[in-house]
Parts: sequence; C-alpha cells; structure tokens
Amino acid sequence: MTPGVTAIKVKIRDTCRTESATHSDEGNLYPENNVQGIDAVPAITGPGGQTDSITYTFVEGINENLEIYTSSGPEALTATVNFCIEVGLYATDVLINFAEVKMNYNIDLDTTFATLTGYTVTQADSYTADDQGTLEFDGTLSSYFCNPIDNSVLIDDGSIIHQGSVMSVCIIADGGQFQVRDVIDMKINNAIGTFLPEQQVWFNSAPAETGYAERTCTDASAIDVNVCVVSFLLKAIFFEFSALDLSGSGSVLLELGDNTGGVRGRRILRRDLVLREEQTSGTVAFEVRPHPVYLDQTTNEGSSATSATSSLTAFAAMAGAALIL
Repeated sequence: MTPGVTAIKVKIRDTCRTESATHSDEGNLYPENNVQGIDAVPAITGPGGQTDSITYTFVEGINENLEIYTSSGPEALTATVNFCIEVGLYATDVLINFAEVKMNYNIDLDTTFATLTGYTVTQADSYTADDQGTLEFDGTLSSYFCNPIDNSVLIDDGSIIHQGSVMSVCIIADGGQFQVRDVIDMKINNAIGTFLPEQQVWFNSAPAETGYAERTCTDASAIDVNVCVVSFLLKAIFFEFSALDLSGSGSVLLELGDNTGGVRGRRILRRDLVLREEQTSGTVAFEVRPHPVYLDQTTNEGSSATSATSSLTAFAAMAGAALIL
C-alpha cells in the first residue's frame, strides 16, 4: 500500500447502502478514532505494519449519539445500538471498493452488558441500492455555427457562402457532470420566413448521406470540455435564396465526464453506472443558435473552407454544384 495513493479507512455510518442511498457519517474507527461513544484500538501486525483487526468498545457518551443509539424509554433497562461498519479502499479520496457490515446490539443498562444480536455483510461486487436515484443533466447544452479550428462562434461579417462551401456546427455541454459523447442526429433549416428549406445532415450517429457531412468529437485532457463538431455541405435548395437565417436541431449522447472544477466527475457509485447504461440508449435534444448567411445564387465554386476536414473538402471539390442536389 503506497501512502497517498491507496489507503484503507474504516468508517461508521448510521445505515448501510442496502438500507438507504443516504447515510450519516459518524466518523472513523481507522486510521483515526473519532466516533462519539466508541473507542477503537487497531491490532498492528506484520513487518509492514498492517492492520489485521480492530477492537472497539462502547464508552460513556454513546447515549448522546442518537444516530446509532436508541433507548427503550426514560427509565429503560435496555437500549439498542445499530450502525454500519464500512471498510473502504481509497485511491486518494475516491472510494474504489468497499465491504460493509451492519451491526445490531442489545444493551442491558443494569449490567452494561452488550449482546450482538445480528449482522449483515454487503460488498461492492454484489451491491444494488433499493432506492437508487437518477441523475439529471445539470449543465447547459450549447450548439452554434462555428469555426472548427478553435470552436469559436461564427460572426455575421457579410461573407458569401458558395455551393461547395463547408459549414460547421459545434456542440458543447457546459458545466455539470456530463459531457457530449457523440452526435445522434442533426438537421439544418431556415429559422425565419414562410418557406423553410430543410436538410437532414446527421442521422442515427452517421451522415444522413455519404459525403455530405463529417463529425469529430474531441476529449483532449482530463480537465477540458468535450466538443463535437459536425461539418457539412448545404444542398442547392438553400441557394434559391440570397440570404437566410440558418438554424437547426438534433440530439446528442451524453456521458459522465469531467466537471468544471478540473476534478474527474466519474464516480464509482451504482446510481452513476445505472445512469451510464441508460444514457447509451437515451439522448438529449439541442437547438442550433440561428446565424445569418449570404448565398451566391449564380457562382458554382468548390470548397473555400480551409478549416474543414480533409475528406469532406475533397468531396466538395470533386462534387461542385452539379452533385449538390
């Protein structure tokens, strides 16, 4: 066991995970002893100083710890002590494995004799909480027309879009514990007006039509925010107009990921694993921020977007206006 990397802690809680998803932390028996009403002495054996066992006793003050101590009445002759012992293996401060023992004691207050009446053992590999919760997306899903080189928002600078020019939409989940894992589907449409040209760009996690779109999702480091970029060619129906406000909509797949504080957001809890399984078949919808574009209705050119991915640029150069139907 390397100090600072992995460590063992023995904690006392009022309930075990099999009883409730919420627990009251009553303190530690090991490596420090700070549980109100319980004294603990570890048995240190072996050349490496391993702790093989811990002996604990109930001491004065346990009757004030109402989380684990219950008296049968003001002039009671008996009381009960119920608590859960958690033996946890930690990597730094992250619990990576555990075993729990639920202890139930009857105490004769005349003789101060405690009798162990039952115990239950729970371990991580077989644990499923009865009241496991569901985590909801707690961030902001942003999608906008962008420069795929630096993921910056496109500004209205009057640039003219030609047939064969490549456009890109960036999708980011800001804040919270979730990240964008993949793009499920996306369509582009005119945001205003009575005639609404529409193009399905991405469908069922793939290009709606081969050669018209590409998708790149990046996860550069443990503290970055995942970004998915869909680059695509507009079809000729959009070029019947000299100007449009382009928008769009779609859905993405989310995963538990890094949070904004730079600390890994993935946690080894059953409820998170259940959510991850659900998210593999579930999606979150997004709306693309409207962006004005100016279209050349007469000139047919190849791609002028040097920032687009190579295969899409090659397709645009070869296709020209004749293949953009």
